[in-house]
Amino acid sequence: MLNTICVELVELIAKSLDDRKDLLALRCVSRYLSNATFPVFAKAWFTRLDIDFTPRCYRRLVGITRSQELTDAVRWISVNACDRFATEAYWLHEDDEFARYLGQGYSWPRCEDNSIDLSSQQLMAFQSVIASFSHVKDIGVTNELGEGINMEGLTPMDACYIMLSFLQRNVKNRIQTFTIDFWQDVASYELVTIPPRIADLLVQTTWSSQLQHLDIWWAVTDGHVNPTVDLISTAMSARSMDIGFPHSAGDTVFQRLIQIPQLPTLAHLTISVMGLYEPDLLTRFIARFQRSLKTLCIQKLIMHAENVPVFYDLLAELDLPALELIVVKRCRHTLFCSLPEQQDVLERCGGRFNFARGYDEILGRDVVYGVQYRGSGEGMRLALRAIADHLTDIDAEYDSSATSDTDGDSDSPATSLDGNSDSPATSIDGDSDSPATSLD
Repeated sequence: MLNTICVELVELIAKSLDDRKDLLALRCVSRYLSNATFPVFAKAWFTRLDIDFTPRCYRRLVGITRSQELTDAVRWISVNACDRFATEAYWLHEDDEFARYLGQGYSWPRCEDNSIDLSSQQLMAFQSVIASFSHVKDIGVTNELGEGINMEGLTPMDACYIMLSFLQRNVKNRIQTFTIDFWQDVASYELVTIPPRIADLLVQTTWSSQLQHLDIWWAVTDGHVNPTVDLISTAMSARSMDIGFPHSAGDTVFQRLIQIPQLPTLAHLTISVMGLYEPDLLTRFIARFQRSLKTLCIQKLIMHAENVPVFYDLLAELDLPALELIVVKRCRHTLFCSLPEQQDVLERCGGRFNFARGYDEILGRDVVYGVQYRGSGEGMRLALRAIADHLTDIDAEYDSSATSDTDGDSDSPATSLDGNSDSPATSIDGDSDSPATSLD
């Protein structure tokens, strides 16, 4: 009976299943249903591959490449601690021993400067099998390391070095999105700084010229600013960019960034997580994309209190004729508590405002920590000016709260200042912590 259902209807049924495990159960009913749902199965289970450079990971990659259909389905390769998902995978047994860190199970030879030896047998084998996935468009490296780092295995920067060298050797793999996400805290600051061999790869890179999306979040030391800027400046086809430099001084980076060639196609820009002492450097960088920039998100920016109004005044003075969406959220010393109450100002701007609110434990009330405006032309100019003119002096708010609080029991840190408030009452774009992808 089931074999009489047309293939198109079977595919619709398979696509409507909410749980991927239900799709596996459906494929087990009959050979006909297994064959009919194979395209949906390949897309659901093999679009993204998480790899951790373990022997089991290598066997899995080799097994996938034995099927051309599955190999062609892979679009995204991400390097992270992927083993927490292993029990969901149909080809693994529940009693498999999961890796606790990247590279567990291999001996990784190193050069004299302690960088990974790219000529080692297992590494060349990994890069060879990864090259088989010729339809991959997205590559990412994160520092999600599961239980932690073991020096017998690989560090996040080792993984980054491996993938950068792979891209340098395989320019024919036309990657559209490259992500370096080292934002999550790790035990040692040195683990997220850029070693010299990676710096050399960034200077020599050619593959980034074809990127459409570049996301780079990592700590930048003074000696490695230039290679990072080189990577950004060579992404001449980029449409969106999300840059963040935790534990770094943004001024050093932006002094170089304001000198790079303009990226003519950049339409979506997110700037995140960095300390900034000279706000004019950031606005000068933004101004370089004034003819193409459509969305701008500024989040978790750290500035001295006296520089906050200066920055927003400079932002309001920018001529951004193509800008359609501005988001500012979770920046230190920046609240917008009075702006939602200015109905005449909001109406004069036209467009649409949204505000993100969260509870501040020191003030003991909800505060407006983020604002979004969607509009264009004169409305956008007025909105930028309204944002600049209606900043809340958070230091004055805290001083006032301290004066009126005779109990003095508000001893918790002001998490809303550094962008770490856990549960806002409302959020911008439905996800207050999402980067530029939510702005597209």
